[in-house]
Amino acid sequence: MGDWRAPAALRIIYVVVMTAVAVGGIFIIVDWARRGADLPGGGVPVTGRVIEERPGFTGALAIVEVAYEVGGKERRARLPVAGSDVNPQVRTFEPGDPIALVVSRTKPDRVHMAGWDPGPRSSPAAAWLLVPIAAVLIAPILLPGPRRQLQAALPGPLKIGGGRGI
Repeated sequence: MGDWRAPAALRIIYVVVMTAVAVGGIFIIVDWARRGADLPGGGVPVTGRVIEERPGFTGALAIVEVAYEVGGKERRARLPVAGSDVNPQVRTFEPGDPIALVVSRTKPDRVHMAGWDPGPRSSPAAAWLLVPIAAVLIAPILLPGPRRQLQAALPGPLKIGGGRGI
């Protein structure tokens, strides 16, 4: 049996479908990342209390551990302290201080500070990095030179089917 190769029309359809799936997946990931800070089911304001604040280091946010009661159950969370990356050694909270929180209606373990702004939700690096990464990943499949090198690097041709059986 010789080397069978799919007709050009099938290869083109395959590339179009795979590209559409990849682009759709990227759009879904970007959409999830954009809505990552949103609370499922909306938010309910709750007053919690500070347990401990752990200072950050230069460029990193401090973390505050809080306790809050939702649904008759006390829960705990660790939350970033807004603005603490500028001067990480200055404490914002003391143990026992009340703290305003917003808790998810459907998932009470999802919580953030009231008025918390996660900042810009898009990364300027991701958009321009995506094109060269995709080109490097797709080039061995589409271009004839790299494809031949890839096939030559494989130890042997992939064969479908088995040996002699049992």
